[in-house]
Order: sequence, then C-alpha cells, then structure tokens
Amino acid sequence: KDAGGDTTSRIFENKAPTAFEGESQKTVNVLFFIFTLFYGIFDKTIIQFDQNAPQSRRFPNWFMSLVSLYGLGFQLLIITIMLAFNLVAYIIPFFIFYSFLLVIFIAIRRQFIV
Repeated sequence: KDAGGDTTSRIFENKAPTAFEGESQKTVNVLFFIFTLFYGIFDKTIIQFDQNAPQSRRFPNWFMSLVSLYGLGFQLLIITIMLAFNLVAYIIPFFIFYSFLLVIFIAIRRQFIV
C-alpha cells in the first residue's frame, strides 16, 4: 500500500516538474534551472560513483535518515551553528571534509542495500 509519500522527488532530475494548481509553470521552470545549476553536477557525480543505486530495493528508513544529513536544511543548520560560534573560517573546510564522507554512504549502500 502506498503511504502517500513525496511525489516530487525523483532519482534523476532531468526535466522540470509540472506546476501544481496555483503555481506558475514559468516560476517552477526558473527554480528548476537554478536547482540543476547548483545541484545537477553533484547528482551526476554521485550517480557516477554508484551507478546501481537506482536499481536498489527500497532504502531503509535508517539509511534515508543518515542521508538526510546532507540535505540543504541540515547544512544550513550547521552553517548557522558555526556562525553563532564565530567559526566562519571553518565553514568551507568543514563542508569539503563533510562531502568526502559521502564515500562512506556509498560503501554502506553497496554493501548492505542491494
């Protein structure tokens, strides 16, 4: 049974989604362009490292919770905390290191989630 989850997220974001009622398709297209400009290269890079991920069975909740640490909201929270503690000089180095930890997630996915 479908739990009625998110219908907007796709593994491959190749084309702009259709605007919902009350939204402007032109605005959705502009926002999608901005999204692909900033995140498209990242998505393509991850797929290059783990090409079999789209064929995996459903990802377990624990794995998706860990992956959500790389979402924009959590990243903004980390930046906010670092700014509050006057750690501005460490923000970029932290996120460079933080990005390399994705290799661990790829390894976990390949080993345990087939």
